[in-house]
Amino acid sequence: MTNTPSANPPERTAMNQLLPDFLTLGRASCTATPDLFWSRIPDDEQAAKSLCHTCPLLLDCQTWAIDQREDWGTWGGLTATDRLRLRRGNGWWVDLEGRIRHPCGTAQAIGQHRKFTDPCDVCEAAEAQRIEEQRRAVLAVEHALAAGGSVRGYDTHRRLGEEACGPCKAAKARASATKPDRPKGRARRAAQAAAAAGPLALAS
Repeated sequence: MTNTPSANPPERTAMNQLLPDFLTLGRASCTATPDLFWSRIPDDEQAAKSLCHTCPLLLDCQTWAIDQREDWGTWGGLTATDRLRLRRGNGWWVDLEGRIRHPCGTAQAIGQHRKFTDPCDVCEAAEAQRIEEQRRAVLAVEHALAAGGSVRGYDTHRRLGEEACGPCKAAKARASATKPDRPKGRARRAAQAAAAAGPLALAS
């Protein structure tokens, strides 16, 4: 198996000879602008991918390049690096639209699922697990404080959907006790309105 895409492209004069019949007969965009699809420059690869996704031959071209183990150029919206990832079998996959996708369960994968609005239970569960682990790590830091807890620890317990521990409750209570009393809701808005109207009333 090839471990990396070929460092050097085939002879440029051989480009058209490499195209399968269904591409040349179908008048795909790549036959008119081969340099773009042969380039390894990232911006060129993205431009080539965009053109591929407007082509009715995308899936046929993609399948051909994968089957032929083509190690150069952008074929069917997949670069040489994309095809290498698929061959390695590390969970990379191609969706029904022909887009290369990150392995499910990774942070990158959940971003793609949300971008393309195709929810994935595996990715959602993995994301929830990552968030919980991050919050547990925050709690460990707050619990290691001299007081054994903190307001941040209290809030983190709440985000985890659990009752706060004693030290975190105590820290929250201390913080609340030191805050000045403030009117709430309608009372606060009424007080603010009265304060704003006071100078106007005097002026009139």
